[in-house]
Formats: sequence, C-alpha cells, structure tokens
Amino acid sequence: MNAMFYLDSLAGNTPSFFEELHFKIDALTAMEREEFEERAAIMEYEGQLSSEEAEWRALRIILENRMKIAV
Repeated sequence: MNAMFYLDSLAGNTPSFFEELHFKIDALTAMEREEFEERAAIMEYEGQLSSEEAEWRALRIILENRMKIAV
C-alpha cells in the first residue's frame, strides 16, 4: 500500500473496487487495451457476464499474460 492510498483510507476516501479496476485499465498499453476491450466484450456478450465481471476477468488475463512475458 502506498502512502497516498493509506492517507486517503484514513480520511475515508478509499477508492472502490471498480475505481481501482479502471485505474489499472488506464495503465494498459495500447495493444493490451485493445485486447482487453475485445476479451471483455466477448465475455460480456457470449458469457452473459456483467460488464464489471467481464472487465475484471479480461484484465486478469491481460496481466497474467504480461507476467508470462516478463519471466
């Protein structure tokens, strides 16, 4: 936990799960963002998931792929 997040949490300004999710999405590269949007849309439509669940699962896949490449 970084210092700013800690201070915000003390002040009652803790970001919601979905605010954190969109913060991580905004940090994706252009290629990762395109892959993320495609995966999320497919999961939402074909898997009939909520947009939040589809976005979370798509982000998880993108970040796992990033870790595989880094190793």
